[in-house]
Amino acid sequence: MRLYTSLSNIKYLDKSYSLKYLFISFLGVHIPLIGIIVFVLISGIKSMSPLMVIECVLVFTLIACAITLLVQNALAKPIIITKNALVDYLGNKTLPALPLNFKDEAGLLMSNTNTALHELDNLIKEKRDFIYLLSHDLKTPLHNVITLVQLMQEDYNNQSKDEYLHLIKQSTRHQIQMIGNVLDLATSDFASLANPVNIHLEQVMHRIVKDLYISLKNKELQVLIDVPLNMQLIVNEDLFAMALSNLLVNAIKFSPRNTDIMVRAVDMKEHIMIRVVDYGIGFKAGKAPSFEPFFKGSRPAADGESSNGLGLYFTKKIITYHGGTITAESEGEGKGAKFIIKIPKRAA
Repeated sequence: MRLYTSLSNIKYLDKSYSLKYLFISFLGVHIPLIGIIVFVLISGIKSMSPLMVIECVLVFTLIACAITLLVQNALAKPIIITKNALVDYLGNKTLPALPLNFKDEAGLLMSNTNTALHELDNLIKEKRDFIYLLSHDLKTPLHNVITLVQLMQEDYNNQSKDEYLHLIKQSTRHQIQMIGNVLDLATSDFASLANPVNIHLEQVMHRIVKDLYISLKNKELQVLIDVPLNMQLIVNEDLFAMALSNLLVNAIKFSPRNTDIMVRAVDMKEHIMIRVVDYGIGFKAGKAPSFEPFFKGSRPAADGESSNGLGLYFTKKIITYHGGTITAESEGEGKGAKFIIKIPKRAA
């Protein structure tokens, strides 16, 4: 890259890769002529026989060809390292760090290749994450259905049959809707799903709590909702409900039996602050969830449920997309956890 970098510092060659090659070729063509002139001047020969002229021309031409080929090979370095970067990524998924500051065609090739590979890698990770999301978030409705079927089997008098059937239908519809949302996310991005609507936060929270009825009942938990009746947000309703549902599922997972979960929202003029508070196992200072997928420092669930951090990971992605922030706080182990969302009234 030294030769290419040096030629790129020449004013009239910096923006054209082909001019760099022409410049090297021009010098190569004239090496025989320059060599003969220098040879005559140094040797002191005033006249040369035709054979001597032919021999000199041949010698200097071979030298010129060798030097030109070596220089042109060195000038091809940007193409070679771009090719190697592609091979490394395709073979080992190694992301390149190609230079981005050159202005000619080869420089643009390196820059565009570097950008394309990084974007492709991010896209692959996004699709993989959505597959994990699909497997993660669809478990709750299925568990609800299984639990309700077991309850129906144990209810010999069928006194609660209609209620159980209604809950099964509700869980099934919720799952179908969730599948649609996740598949939309997997085949597009958040921007294409913008569709912001005016939602009543209190109504959305009650609907989410109703969807999680079985999980709450199994652990004898109660969700206390302190949200003003007239509090509204302009967001993508499905995405935002998914984020809030993830936080409640997380609170249920880390809450001991027969405790409360508090959901409180406050109007802060510029934004709405939503707090989801559980009174469970909490976490030490410096051990807060990182909102990264598969975070190894994730807390052990209260009843031993598995936790891979994906719910919080996607919650942060959704909140960030809406222009908000989310943080986690705890006063220490055994003192519960608090997740705080700050989101603009008109989300981005």
